[in-house]
Amino acid sequence: MSESDQIALIAAKNLNLLPAASGTDAANGAAHEQQVRQVIASFQGGLDVRRAKESYIIEIYYNSKNPETAALYANAAADAYIEDQLTTRSEAARQGSQWLEERIDQLRTQMNVASLKAQEVRAKRDYRLAPKVEGGSAGSEKVEMGPSKAPQNTLEELESTALTYRKIYENYVQAHTESVLRQSYPIANARVISRAAPPLTKSSPKLARSLLAAIVLGGMFGFGVALLRETVPVLLARNREADDV
Repeated sequence: MSESDQIALIAAKNLNLLPAASGTDAANGAAHEQQVRQVIASFQGGLDVRRAKESYIIEIYYNSKNPETAALYANAAADAYIEDQLTTRSEAARQGSQWLEERIDQLRTQMNVASLKAQEVRAKRDYRLAPKVEGGSAGSEKVEMGPSKAPQNTLEELESTALTYRKIYENYVQAHTESVLRQSYPIANARVISRAAPPLTKSSPKLARSLLAAIVLGGMFGFGVALLRETVPVLLARNREADDV
């Protein structure tokens, strides 16, 4: 279903124009779907949407024999557009939130693994750097120093990796929080500037334009009749002369 069909469907639903489903079997389902499509097509038939010159303003018109119906349907189309925008943004935020949750779980696991490795290396290095007493006498104390640079570099790399994962994890958590807020309180990109009111005069057909067209067509028709009246006798006279000759 296209976006215009979706908006027309929402408007028809808000106006209670959709028929009620009469059954659950396939035949009744197909018949109901056909009725819904007819309602959508009928609603779109009277709808006219125009852009106000070179601006971002959209003007919505609806043609109907009843002025109240024209205003009601035009406002329903505007409300349906806003509702469709809110639904679309909320659904996009929900999908984004779901993806962020999966990514956050992966980052949490990677962050914990990197932190655990850094803690293990740090514990081994601290143990090797600690003084070790042999023989039991104070005069025979011997200090065993652990490796100096290689474990330290490895530890620094692990700590840097763990810190990187933590920063990424925190950024994703913040993005997830914002996504949840957008899902709970979606904001549309459009708003209604002014509501449609029932027109005081009909917009079509234009009386002055119709009268002018009738005058022009009447004049052309009269000119054609006069031309025929002048031309036909002349042609008949010429035919008689030809017969006499």
